[in-house]
Amino acid sequence: MTLSIFGSGRTHRALATASMLFVLLSSALAGAKFKVLHSFASGSDGAYPIAPPVFDRLGNLYGTTEQGGSGTGCNIGCGTVYELVPHGTQWSERVLSSFSTTGGFNPFGALIVASNGDLYGVDSVGGDPSCSCGDIYQLARVSGVWTRTTIHTFLSNRNGNSDGGYPGEGLLIDSAGSLYGVAAQGGTYGYGVVFKFAPNGDGTWTESIIYNFTNSRDGYAPYAPLVMDAAGNLYGTAQVGGIYGAGTVFKLALSNGTWTESTLFAFTGGDGGGNPNFGVVLDHAGNLYGAADTGGGNFAGVIFKLTPTTGYWNYVLVHTFSGGSDGGSPSSTVTIDANGNLYGTTLYGGLYQYGTVYKISNVNGKWQETVLHSFTGGNDGWQPYGGAVVDSSGNVYGAATQGGRYGFGVTFEITP
Repeated sequence: MTLSIFGSGRTHRALATASMLFVLLSSALAGAKFKVLHSFASGSDGAYPIAPPVFDRLGNLYGTTEQGGSGTGCNIGCGTVYELVPHGTQWSERVLSSFSTTGGFNPFGALIVASNGDLYGVDSVGGDPSCSCGDIYQLARVSGVWTRTTIHTFLSNRNGNSDGGYPGEGLLIDSAGSLYGVAAQGGTYGYGVVFKFAPNGDGTWTESIIYNFTNSRDGYAPYAPLVMDAAGNLYGTAQVGGIYGAGTVFKLALSNGTWTESTLFAFTGGDGGGNPNFGVVLDHAGNLYGAADTGGGNFAGVIFKLTPTTGYWNYVLVHTFSGGSDGGSPSSTVTIDANGNLYGTTLYGGLYQYGTVYKISNVNGKWQETVLHSFTGGNDGWQPYGGAVVDSSGNVYGAATQGGRYGFGVTFEITP
């Protein structure tokens, strides 16, 4: 349910005024300043950034666009990997790789940066021509030149193959350089898998399917990146299924070479939210935080917390979105900073109904939301899909899929 602040009549004007005052107050309290780092122009530049950029050790940002670039086979390009380099207060952009329909394309998820500076990501479609189930790729820089290599092409469960299909929004890398992720389809039962790719030291990788979803209590169609705790346990979400049909949060624990799944929480689709299309994050105490983009008291999504207790995980409702000034339909999992503050984006809502960047802080035991930016649908962009990243100074970075100077999305910075 979308609550619009636009319309005619005294009631609508009053609601609009109230919403405007709320957002202006929130922004003033935050002291946040919004800046566009790059406006995408389509063509070789890229179009429609769909995930937040990520930092390397030098402070450069890397991200993907779902379309655009100089590759062939798509109407306006098949997607790019781009780099943003800071020069004082300005940033310069260059495209590191353009995708074509001869391989995987439409890179949907966020990149991850390995300790040696290599980049890893997933393509949502393409790859094997008989399946077009996506792939995993690596970008490595040698003597200043970036080269993209396909690590794995997914085949779903065609021809009796138990491989996955349509990998999710990103990957996880461990200290040994192994990659973990999820695929929304395929596997033994066809309901999606959790996979691992271990490097062999000679440029090849060994794939292991460490869990096959069954569409029972565990849910199905996982799509969000995983997280790993200090003990090597994996945590993630399934978009649908579970005992109430509205998705789950799950844990995979490794013991004696065998991974065991346990369902930590099953969403009802009601006030507690439903359909968690995004993953979870861990804080230092082992609590999990995440977003569900449907459900809640206003049907506009929720932010939740799961706390481990003896025998079960306790669910806490952190914030229910109204669809109005505070945003609606969270479009990412949350990012957590060193002080325990949560950051994220919503697909709509805000002062102009074009989406928001928000911050949620725990003040004296109560969670309080602050809108850091309400998108106008103009040069600042709109529909910020994919979430935000926060640097050590508290600056927030992200991408808006639409809008901007040329209409093909922007990468932005918000300073406190």
